[in-house]
Amino acid sequence: MHKFEAIVIGSGPSSVICAQKLVEKKINTLMVDYGLEIDENKKKLIKELSKLKKNEWNSFYRNKLDGDKNYRDNNLPIKLSFGSSFPYDNSSNKLKINTKNIETYPSLAKGGLSNVWGGSVLPYREEDFKSWPINLNDLKDYYSYVANKINISTFKNDLENHFPIYASNVLFLDNSKQSKILSKKFLKNNHILNREGIFIGNSRLAVNQNKLECLQCGSCLYGCVYSLIYNSGDELENLKKNKYFEYKKNLIVEKFIEEKDSVIIICKNKNNEIIKLISDRIYIGAGYLSTAKIVLNSYNVNFEKKRTTANDSQYFFFPALMFSSSKKILSENLHTLSQFFLEIKNKNISKHMSHLQIYTFNDLFEKFIKNKLSFFYPLIKKMLEKFLYGRIIFIQGYLHSDISSLATIKIQDYNNVNHLEVNKVENYTSKNYIKKILSLLKKNSKNLGFFPLSIFLKIGNYGSGYHSGGTFKMSNENDKIGKSDKWGRPFGFKKIHLIDSSILPSIPSTTITFTIMANAARIADNHNKYES
Repeated sequence: MHKFEAIVIGSGPSSVICAQKLVEKKINTLMVDYGLEIDENKKKLIKELSKLKKNEWNSFYRNKLDGDKNYRDNNLPIKLSFGSSFPYDNSSNKLKINTKNIETYPSLAKGGLSNVWGGSVLPYREEDFKSWPINLNDLKDYYSYVANKINISTFKNDLENHFPIYASNVLFLDNSKQSKILSKKFLKNNHILNREGIFIGNSRLAVNQNKLECLQCGSCLYGCVYSLIYNSGDELENLKKNKYFEYKKNLIVEKFIEEKDSVIIICKNKNNEIIKLISDRIYIGAGYLSTAKIVLNSYNVNFEKKRTTANDSQYFFFPALMFSSSKKILSENLHTLSQFFLEIKNKNISKHMSHLQIYTFNDLFEKFIKNKLSFFYPLIKKMLEKFLYGRIIFIQGYLHSDISSLATIKIQDYNNVNHLEVNKVENYTSKNYIKKILSLLKKNSKNLGFFPLSIFLKIGNYGSGYHSGGTFKMSNENDKIGKSDKWGRPFGFKKIHLIDSSILPSIPSTTITFTIMANAARIADNHNKYES
């Protein structure tokens, strides 16, 4: 059996940045992945649409990227990739993960959930590391490393006082007409808003415009046919060209066995056959639920001890109406990713900062209204464009994990097959924090230039914002199942490193992927230098 220096499990952002760091250090690395991809017909369509120029895009072509209307129980839509649900398809069944009151779905896709993310990136602040065994200084260089790998498009703004950009080169990404109206309002009332604990700046997006400038085709929420939004699956293709890298797909990792000088990984292929791989060290970035199942399966203890908990950053969503209107909104060339980040640091609400992302009009909303109104829609389309579409914006928010719900996680045996059971533990105070945020926004609506429509507030279930983890929290006291040391090594193991959100001691409200990637790069950069 061939022995690798390192094996990386998964192909999401944390796994790919880890592998990039390892091969740069000339470490022979194998990536093990299931590697599900979008179907061939969709690939052909994406290739066809990628040839379109800026002035050729219209609703006809965007409609081609639309897909099945998949909704969660509380009507918050599941993000699709070019109209396909392939990032989540049958993953829970294949991985034997059973969830109750949980809206996180594991992924077996090549690139994991980066196939459907919105590209928003913010680092954590010094205050966010208070319960961690590492601090901001431990991650600063790795934030820079990641920023220059994924490329960041933004405007420089006042948010830099709280969140450094870290990138050596910042690219320009133009905003929508609605955003430009709001931006003038924010700038004019900046000092007043700051006194209220409201800090606003242009969003930071992992959009790579080095080879091609964003064409503002308006299809971002379907997926970028030009591959400008960072997707770790695209980076994987570049990794395959490296002589120190190898990739094996169609494998699901069941567990590992740590021996004195190596680690044996037990996998199953598509035919349910057992495959064994051996390595000096392994790095697991399979997503916090899949990672939990692999690690808990690997403990040689009774089932009662194979359990842990997981954190979440509570997600919520509401529309708002601008006081000023933008004209000809349906024909505008624009990107439809987040336009602004709005941070709330108000002690009357919480000791933790809350994070909001502002999105301006996109045609998914028009389609929603069109479906609701049916044959009445053409009769009032012009009125809607004048009085609603030009004013409506959408805001999604996140709370710190300390004021959000938890989940219990355990291994359960069903007919000699291990399943991962995930159950929500409700935090009933979250709703009060969200109401306080909406009240603060209403109070400052004239200075913000918009009024939140709290009547349409949707509060997501556990995991609906995909900012979850903390199943094996990094700690200076790595003394039981559910903890790991600062190198991501779960209790009882020395050659196994967790590199995804599983090891975050807490989950601040701001974006999660940037910090996960930076931490994964930090761990990989210390390959074979770890403290005992």
